[in-house]
Amino acid sequence: MMKWDIIDIALPWRYFVVESLHAGQFPFWNPFNHLGFPQMGDPSSWYPITWLLSLFGRYTVSHIQFEYLLHLVLAAFGAYKLFLFELTNSPSTTKTKRWISLTLAICYACSGFMVSNAQHLGWVISAAWIPYCIYFFRAFLVTGKWYYAFALPTVLFMLLTGGYPGFFITCMYVLLGIFIVHLFRIRKQLAEIKSLWKLTVPAVLFILQAAVVLYCSFEMSKYINRGEDLVLDTSKWGVLFGAFPWEASISFLFPMATTTPGTVWPSDVSMLNAYFGIVSATLALGSLYLTKNNLRGILYFILGLVFLLSSYGDGFIVRALWYHILPFMDLFRFPALFRLFSLLFLLMAGVLTLDKVWNMKLPIKQVNTMFLTTGLALLFGLFYYTAVPKEAIAETPDVGSFFNTWSFNKRIVIQAISGLLFLVLSWLLIQKRQLVALALLVGLELFIYTQLNVYSTVVDAENDFKKTELALTRAPIGFPLESLYDTVRLKTDEGNKNYPYLWKNLSAFQKEISADGVSPYGLKSMAVSIERDEFTKAINHPSIYFEPEADSPNQAYQLKILSYSGNELTFEINTESNGKIVFLQNTYPNWKVEVDGEEHEIQIEASTFLATSIEVGKSKVRFYFDSNKEQKLFWVTAVSFLISIGAFLLLFFKENMLSKK
Repeated sequence: MMKWDIIDIALPWRYFVVESLHAGQFPFWNPFNHLGFPQMGDPSSWYPITWLLSLFGRYTVSHIQFEYLLHLVLAAFGAYKLFLFELTNSPSTTKTKRWISLTLAICYACSGFMVSNAQHLGWVISAAWIPYCIYFFRAFLVTGKWYYAFALPTVLFMLLTGGYPGFFITCMYVLLGIFIVHLFRIRKQLAEIKSLWKLTVPAVLFILQAAVVLYCSFEMSKYINRGEDLVLDTSKWGVLFGAFPWEASISFLFPMATTTPGTVWPSDVSMLNAYFGIVSATLALGSLYLTKNNLRGILYFILGLVFLLSSYGDGFIVRALWYHILPFMDLFRFPALFRLFSLLFLLMAGVLTLDKVWNMKLPIKQVNTMFLTTGLALLFGLFYYTAVPKEAIAETPDVGSFFNTWSFNKRIVIQAISGLLFLVLSWLLIQKRQLVALALLVGLELFIYTQLNVYSTVVDAENDFKKTELALTRAPIGFPLESLYDTVRLKTDEGNKNYPYLWKNLSAFQKEISADGVSPYGLKSMAVSIERDEFTKAINHPSIYFEPEADSPNQAYQLKILSYSGNELTFEINTESNGKIVFLQNTYPNWKVEVDGEEHEIQIEASTFLATSIEVGKSKVRFYFDSNKEQKLFWVTAVSFLISIGAFLLLFFKENMLSKK
């Protein structure tokens, strides 16, 4: 079973979204974690693939692991299409272009980024869609074909909703750079310049598709602790937090060394792997040997280097410069995310190098020098760190523990030897011009190195996947009423033993309102309540409770819940005094309340909770999340999304049919 954030955060939230859809409602408000937060403000709540998976039963561990694997496949195909487009003007045969593109696409999809950041599903999703965004944008600029114009906003929407915001922002800057270069190229071609108006079509379609996401996210940013600009430091909420330390650059050649248990690296283990293959790294470096007619290759290598320096965070000045110069670069943390763009551009340089090698445009002597350079780097790494392993391999039946017994030195030795072996074999295959065999060898190399790292950052070998899966299928269906009568303070993740190997955000599965949980969307009002010592006292009550006036002699009341969903609560209450009814959900502008069919004023209890005044006697109270505007925007999003997909498919197949004729 996979581990860490993908199970603790991504799984519960996707579970809630799917359960809401099964209940026939939109996932606007999540009442279960941290006493409620606007789930609609999290872009992943609107990710189409999650909604599509809701058609296949309840969302479980199987679904989220399938999502991870699916996006690896999508990443491979997207990189393949992008690399193939890079070779459009190459004299190579179509078959050769395809095998070259496939070889380097495998390196992208199985790179260290995909393995080390497996717990960050949004990062993997971003990596899957970014190649499509670049490919469709460039293809539309170059060819002007309309089906690219309809595909572009769709993949941008997938990146926005499924991915981490930092990737989307950076990708938009990459597209802007591509546009500027294209504009420079056509600066003397008036007809081409006039045709740029066509870009308004994908731009408008994207804005329409993103309507509900952008509105909900920007609205939520006003009320959460993370809505403001981040500071330029390495603190938990600083933009330099979560960097790819320069020491971890060793992972380009020795990826397994960065996961050695007990080794101290100045970052999280998820941020330490930048491996993308011995052969592909050699080819990327080889772009520097091609000084003639290889401006693109050199440019891609330089861009890869710039993004790599950006990923170092406080280890180099580039990330700080972007923070001060470029808009929106102060809104996200984790400089390590830039290493994805570094890998992608280095691979694009490698594609051009391999194509030129295959077309004999790079002398054999330079090809030999290229491979010799990588071989010397492996040998230098081997002798610099250690030449002899110092610890023996412990014998144990557990594969995960077996790899964990390898010392840092042993990992260096093993990977140096295997790396040299793969390097020599790939050199021989290039000499003999065996492209298919080279692709298979590269695939084998990435598969082996992936398996050597998988137990460190992807899979928890000790967890019994079947037990967790069974527990999730037995979780309460819908929005049960019974738990609303229980004291909220007692509903904790630690006290919930119903879901083996899961330990955070369990209230989403149990459908219980809880003050516990892990979320990046902490509301400011809740923080104020905690700071004023009002919070703890309030949660010593059930989810709904009556608070009589201070001088009331009779505090008795009877309460009956009539209906409940994440976005609405209706109940009857019979009191013997005036007072107020408190609903332990965090305040948010969309919340409204009706008493006996008439709208009442929302009051704030303990600085954050919903409340309203009621008079003595019997009353029918309805708290509801007013989502009229959000629902209208959703339909704008849905219709424009379907129009874009429909137009793309229609024009694409029409083009193919005409080309066949």
